[in-house]
Amino acid sequence: MNLSDIQPIRCRAAFVAAAVIVLAACTGDDGDDRDDPPGPDPSIAVPSVTAEVVDGVPRLEWEAVDGAVAYRISSASGSGGEDGEDVSASGTDVPADICAEGTCSLSLMAGGLDLDGETTVSAVTEDGTYSEPATVAVDLPEPDSEPAEIDEQNLEVLLVYGWNLDEDAPYDPDAPPLTEVVPVESLEEAQRVIEEAQQPGTGVISASLNLPADATGDGGGDGEDEGDLYDEYLARGTWQVEEMGYDQLPGDPPGDGVVIATIEQSGVDASHPSLAGAVEDGYHVGGDGDGLVDPGVHATGVASLMVGQPAGAVPGIAPGATVYPINMGESREDDLHEAIVHAVDAGADIINVSQVLGCSSFLVITSCPTGLKAATDYAEENGVVVVAGAGNNGGAESCDGTPDEELWPAVLETVVSVGAYEPSREVWECTPNRPDVDLLAPGVDLFIADAGGSYALADGTSFAAPLVSGLIAVVLAERPDLSPEAIREMLPQWRRADGQLSVYAALVSAGIIETDEFEPPEGEDLAAVYPYRVELSFDESHEIVPYIEAVDELSMTEGISLTSITRDYAYDNPEYGQDGYEFGEIAGLIFLHDDGSASATGWMQPRPRWAGEHEGYLSVHWEMCTIVPSFTSAAGRMYRWDIPVTVEAALVSDTGGDGESPQVELGFSLGIGATMDEPGELPPVTIHSDDLDRCADLNERFDEEAYLHSVGWRPWPEVEPFVGEHYAAVEQAHEQLIAATPLTLDVPVALDGSDQETTAAGDPDVSITVSTD
Repeated sequence: MNLSDIQPIRCRAAFVAAAVIVLAACTGDDGDDRDDPPGPDPSIAVPSVTAEVVDGVPRLEWEAVDGAVAYRISSASGSGGEDGEDVSASGTDVPADICAEGTCSLSLMAGGLDLDGETTVSAVTEDGTYSEPATVAVDLPEPDSEPAEIDEQNLEVLLVYGWNLDEDAPYDPDAPPLTEVVPVESLEEAQRVIEEAQQPGTGVISASLNLPADATGDGGGDGEDEGDLYDEYLARGTWQVEEMGYDQLPGDPPGDGVVIATIEQSGVDASHPSLAGAVEDGYHVGGDGDGLVDPGVHATGVASLMVGQPAGAVPGIAPGATVYPINMGESREDDLHEAIVHAVDAGADIINVSQVLGCSSFLVITSCPTGLKAATDYAEENGVVVVAGAGNNGGAESCDGTPDEELWPAVLETVVSVGAYEPSREVWECTPNRPDVDLLAPGVDLFIADAGGSYALADGTSFAAPLVSGLIAVVLAERPDLSPEAIREMLPQWRRADGQLSVYAALVSAGIIETDEFEPPEGEDLAAVYPYRVELSFDESHEIVPYIEAVDELSMTEGISLTSITRDYAYDNPEYGQDGYEFGEIAGLIFLHDDGSASATGWMQPRPRWAGEHEGYLSVHWEMCTIVPSFTSAAGRMYRWDIPVTVEAALVSDTGGDGESPQVELGFSLGIGATMDEPGELPPVTIHSDDLDRCADLNERFDEEAYLHSVGWRPWPEVEPFVGEHYAAVEQAHEQLIAATPLTLDVPVALDGSDQETTAAGDPDVSITVSTD
């Protein structure tokens, strides 16, 4: 499949566990170049298969077949079984190593069973021929598509504090956030506790119902394979190994010395052959024992994808890393909060979260787990990367939960949110289409370790996330200087045009390898990849400048902090502005293909020079919201527009040979629906956080005398009009930025790692700086 065949997606998102379980077809490669794939062989014994559901997970068992090197697990009535076609021609192969003492066992945490619960098992021999399928029915639970009902017998409110109210406690800015769980007897009492907690002087930054967390694996999906089933004739459940180029990852072993904490609702089986020696004892939230007690398939499988050892059948992407397992059991939001904080304090470098929480509405209470932000911010401040599965609540009928609902912690800005794609390189149908999904990783038909020394097949963003966590471990082992923010800033350069992870590009952009030191996976048709960044600057005569200056002028309003596009940066850099107004930055990848052509991807994030702690967001801060003696907390709103970029690239002929750097011609057009002939439209705004309305309401209850100690305070009615003006001015500036395109660079870009300055062809008022380092 060529990259041009893959449909681009606009994604990001969030959620949940579930119950329908299916298998999709996947392909692999055993190195045979025969033109025709092998077919069924009636002389091969048909395995006798039984099935049972254990803790909601189907488990198959069958007798081992002499001469079998693998077993093919297929949907009984999927695409391969229609119109009389051979069911066993497609499916996922698992190695015969899963069998012991003549019996084979396999759990199915995957999306490939039909909705009627039938699957098949065929024995596969060394030459690729296979037996007739044995079909078995599994009594599957229904998909969890409705919001869970609240248990009013066990109601709790979770309070998260922004500071310690104990007057005797010394102020410690590095202290972890404090939480308190308040048992309540009714929803009415819960509402009262939440409202009281939101009063000034309480120190509470979040008050919500303490709701159960869910896993982000085991999700639905109909598992239909729309591609050519015989691209390679021997399918493997470890297709991510070739897809992600495990054999070319740096390190001996990759990820050496990095600690990855896993947050799960069960323990990890550290004695599994795929995990032996790679798992610490860990921690058990709210109970006796450690992270190894009550081992389960989900936790064990996630760990195996990251650190799977050579002695086992599941290859890990970072076998040199160590897993620190945290078992939350049947958990709630406060447990997830505690787990994240404990992982930081225990010395984790990366936290992999496969649990999610969504908003819930009960009577008059709408509760969102916003308090998790305090925990993930604590991780950020301590240099710990947080990675989370985006959720399995995509739009397909068989997916879990409310389609595309926001879920925590994946939705948070400081979290790397991961969706899933299939072996066919199609986006998995249960990956949610949301703006917080940072990238997609293999997440369908993955062969994983199961508790008790067994194995399983799995689908879900839960299982895509650990592959990203493992890759980050590989990167940190080589580049321990990288902060969580630095890694997130690189993510646009880690993706292909369809949002899918490119390990090749990730290692190049992190400066770990040179562009010619990695062989891209087969099917990508790539000769080289080059990360790039483009900064746009506009001369004072350009028609966009009055719109930029309007925003800058509003930023000088007293009594409220409004983001400037250029002014704050110019204040710190007196020479800035002499050559124009910088507004807008494009990051992406330039691909050189085997046929001598070039293509490119790009993502644009207009980057104000000051946006509080969140680079890239426009911000509004009102300096008075919550007050305790000698403490002021700013209310704020943070937002941005993620503008799509259409990129056109062409390799300049007769460049790139004899040690010369290749050169490409580049052009850009911005906005939804943009072409190289016409600009597109401004996308909907992305709101990162917004508590201005809450603080405006609280302002009416405050005693104005409480603010006399604050210099420059202005009441909300006076500053509110400026908030609306600022938003309108920023929106207009972005619309003018889009209107300034399409534009093409006046000269070709040399892919030699240098910074190059040029202008837009036909528009000298637009200056462009290109970096390919």
